[in-house]
Amino acid sequence: LDVITTKEYEHLFPEAILEYLIQNENDWDLIKLDGVDENAIFKRYLTATPTEGKGFIVTSACDSPCPYLVIDRSFEDYLKSFSPKKRQTLLRKRRILLEREKAILKTVRCDEEPEKYIRELFALHRERARQKGIKTTFSGEDIYAFHNKVIHSLLRERKVVLAFLYKGVSPLVAYYCIKHNKKVYYYQAGLSYEGEKRSAGTVLFSL
Repeated sequence: LDVITTKEYEHLFPEAILEYLIQNENDWDLIKLDGVDENAIFKRYLTATPTEGKGFIVTSACDSPCPYLVIDRSFEDYLKSFSPKKRQTLLRKRRILLEREKAILKTVRCDEEPEKYIRELFALHRERARQKGIKTTFSGEDIYAFHNKVIHSLLRERKVVLAFLYKGVSPLVAYYCIKHNKKVYYYQAGLSYEGEKRSAGTVLFSL
């Protein structure tokens, strides 16, 4: 994880973040940054910044590797790496949802207006958080406005994946991912109660 910025603002972003943290030091005691790459802009800046007189210290420890999949062949080849039971379970869930339930895959294109789908992503995410009793930071008009702007921009660059499964006109599940350098990064999701009952998240991930 890292800040998302253009090259010209690479140093201004971590400076602004650090300045904010110093000015609001009474709001925090410990900040733990999980999943930050060794070469992340923010980490490089923090470790290079003298902390004397600033009232905080920076330490770094190796915790666990970020999980990822290398898919260099077809999806069918990838499926063969599953156990027979796991493979059959996934294929059965796909058949039920796509053939029996007539669910439709929708991937938002760069030439479409994404506003409707971004609203649905946020609504599905709020519903999921409410069902699970989870406090989420992926909510509110400021956060929505930020992601609305980012998705509009990244869709034009083909650097974002906004994908849904619909049953009729109702969205069951949504995935919001970032694409960069031949990698796809899972960022956020939303899942309805109906979608959870039908394993829609697993099916959409496989699609």
